[in-house]
Amino acid sequence: LEARRVEVGRTGTTIELAGPRAAAFGTHLHLPIRGHVHALNALAAALAAEALGLPHDAIRRGLESFPGVRGRFELVAQRPFVVVDYAHTPDALDGTLRSAREIAEG
Repeated sequence: LEARRVEVGRTGTTIELAGPRAAAFGTHLHLPIRGHVHALNALAAALAAEALGLPHDAIRRGLESFPGVRGRFELVAQRPFVVVDYAHTPDALDGTLRSAREIAEG
C-alpha cells in the first residue's frame, strides 16, 4: 500500500492509493487531519491494522473519522487560517511548513 499522490487542503488530507493492497481500501482516503506526515502515518496504521486482521472497511472508517491530536497541525481558526503545531525537530518543522504552504492562500 502506497500513496501515489497526497493533497493537503483546508478540509484535510486526501491520499490517492496505489499498490497491490489499494483495491481493498478503495482508490482514495480522505483524512480530516491536515499534513503529509499524517498521510504516511495513516498508511502505516492501515497496514498494521490489516496485519492484525481488522476488516478493511473498519480500517477505512477509522482513518477517515480520526480527528487527530492536539498540537499537531491543529486547526484553531478558519479565517484567518490558524494552526498550532509543536514541530520539535527540523524534519517536523519542514513537514509543517510544507503542509502550510499547500494550504495558504496567496
